[in-house]
Amino acid sequence: MKLREHTPYEPSAARTFSALLNSSLLNCSAALAVVLVLAGRLGALATEPLDQWSWRNPLPNGDGLDAITYANGRFAAVGGGMASTSLDGTDWQSRVIGPIFGAATNYYFGGLAWGGGVWVAVGTTTGLSSGFILSSPDLTTWTADAAPEHVWSLGGVAYGSGQFVAVGSAFINQSLTYACLTSPDGLHWTRQPPITGDAELTAISYGNGVFVAEAWNNGAPASILTSPDGTNWTVSEDGSGVVEPANFAPYGLAYGNGTFLTFVGLGYPEGGGVLTSADGLTWTRRGTMPPVASRQAHLAYGGGLFLAPGPNGLIETSPDGTKWTEHASGTTSRIGSVAYGNGTFVAGGPAALVVSTNGVSWRSLVSSVTTAPLLDVAYGQGEFVALDSDGVVLCSTNGAQWGLAGQAIAAADPESRLGYGGATFVMAGDHGTMLASADGVDWTVATNADVGPPGSLLYDVAYGSGQFVAVGSSGLVLTSTNGLAWTARDSWLGFDLQAVTYGDGLFVAGGSDIATSPDGAAWTDHYLGLPGKGILALGYGGGTFVAAGAGGLIMSSTNGTDWATNSSGTVADLYRVAYGDGTFLVSGYDGTLLTSTNGQDWVSRDSGTMIGLEGAAFGQDTFVVVGGNGAILQSGALPSPAVRLRPVPGWRGGGFGLSLSGPAGGHWELQGSTDLRNWTALGTVSLTNGQAPFVDSSATNFTRRFYRAVSR
Repeated sequence: MKLREHTPYEPSAARTFSALLNSSLLNCSAALAVVLVLAGRLGALATEPLDQWSWRNPLPNGDGLDAITYANGRFAAVGGGMASTSLDGTDWQSRVIGPIFGAATNYYFGGLAWGGGVWVAVGTTTGLSSGFILSSPDLTTWTADAAPEHVWSLGGVAYGSGQFVAVGSAFINQSLTYACLTSPDGLHWTRQPPITGDAELTAISYGNGVFVAEAWNNGAPASILTSPDGTNWTVSEDGSGVVEPANFAPYGLAYGNGTFLTFVGLGYPEGGGVLTSADGLTWTRRGTMPPVASRQAHLAYGGGLFLAPGPNGLIETSPDGTKWTEHASGTTSRIGSVAYGNGTFVAGGPAALVVSTNGVSWRSLVSSVTTAPLLDVAYGQGEFVALDSDGVVLCSTNGAQWGLAGQAIAAADPESRLGYGGATFVMAGDHGTMLASADGVDWTVATNADVGPPGSLLYDVAYGSGQFVAVGSSGLVLTSTNGLAWTARDSWLGFDLQAVTYGDGLFVAGGSDIATSPDGAAWTDHYLGLPGKGILALGYGGGTFVAAGAGGLIMSSTNGTDWATNSSGTVADLYRVAYGDGTFLVSGYDGTLLTSTNGQDWVSRDSGTMIGLEGAAFGQDTFVVVGGNGAILQSGALPSPAVRLRPVPGWRGGGFGLSLSGPAGGHWELQGSTDLRNWTALGTVSLTNGQAPFVDSSATNFTRRFYRAVSR
């Protein structure tokens, strides 16, 4: 086989560097050829892999769908920072829209429309207290457009007569009033003069050459408005002669078969009902409002039926708005939006996606291994292992496809954390209980299972220098060489230890303060006096320790003793630190993801979700993060670091001298073989300073030998 320097292929799960040596090479009389073997790569490398996050569970989108529509030959949906598309309503692809608002910002989509070759999505953010507008030609590349000044929220958007019209509310002169925006291309927007009345526009539809919008204000007059151009609006009448009835409370709006339809409730005469109109100006009452109607719902028309989604997964249908029939949709979650196209109905909500060909018989498309909150994830032995709050263990060999490992583990609890080292997975479980597993599937409770004081909790576990260290409440520290037999240590630390990591021969633990130990037994408190909970997560890589915690706290240190506070750009609580391929990743509250190549300068990444991300791990050139609602997200593949295994020039020290170089912080096992089939472990090295020597003292026993380094 011809060896070529830095030639990639993908035969196994470990990253391996191999060197071919023959008998002449033992005397260092010839150059050493090196081959770089990469494995487990997941798809093509993106220009910014840490901005490319893919949902792995639940599918197709764990955040749910705020708005669904059918246009341009496809279904499109938006929700939680994700855009999902489908040609048939059954097979869906989801993609992160992109870095829009940064970390710790909640955003909600009020509507989605297509026109003039552009998709436009509108909504509101709680973090920024303003409306937003997004546009895209293909539902893949999005442009974020700030809503005009004073626009507080946008609850709907429609396209007609050659322009987009978005509606919502605005704060002008310290008063809440209607907001109406118009755009010819979805990119350049004009806020129209305020419409008379203090209220918000909640929905908009286009049909028969006119825009129809609904206005609502709790406890004040509200109305239906009609406009041919989105600029000049007329207040409509409702057939009973009542104009702007007190507390009118419209419940959604749809157009179909030449008819506008809306629900009205609360203060409307006789307790609410169904109104229809051909022109949006004159309305006729058709009957009582369906019981499942919800003011958060988007009504729709298709296949000869009006559809009204509601709570508990119920969907009402009617051919004309007069008589309504209730149907179960196959989910008990709230349905908020529905669309029709190509002979198919699609409906979705915060935790639902259902499909039907007739509006009567529905089936759920949501697939998941679990929907329980995921507490943590670890990587080792060529697989990712995750744990949910019910004690269920999930496994994946590539971070993309996940399955259940086996029975639920009774000893797991909401504080459980995972660690890996020494070919063993370890779980810090219920009230000081420790568990260990060689494969992530079969778990064994430690022989001295409850080693902590009564009522004590364990918060984290790390591996280094041949042993595990687990930490917990009131300075609790446990150590073990195999994950099964544990010893309680007198740390003399009086504060909760929320996190622990290992690097450069040192264990570092943190909470409201930071302590270090060379062996897990004797600890030194460094008296930093951090506020509140302080540190919630610790990690090590590239010669640097990183601590993250409450309120966006991030600190870094090269020795575990002297710490510098760094700007994280967020006030979100940060839960986990992971390191790989020269990159730190921190996950946290409201979908927060931060990355850094040095532990000091941090970049906010858009995860596409507002779900809290409790755990993070790195393996096979990719990060995996987990969190609430069973959420599993996976990053794009990171470029492999430059790592080289070479002979030491002019070696005369006996045996054979090798040098392994690469990014600082890596841990490697050197292996030898005579036939490229059977490999023997020769020892381990750590790239503390980016380079490490290794001597194979038995090399002279062979006429030729192959060497490789395997990441650990």
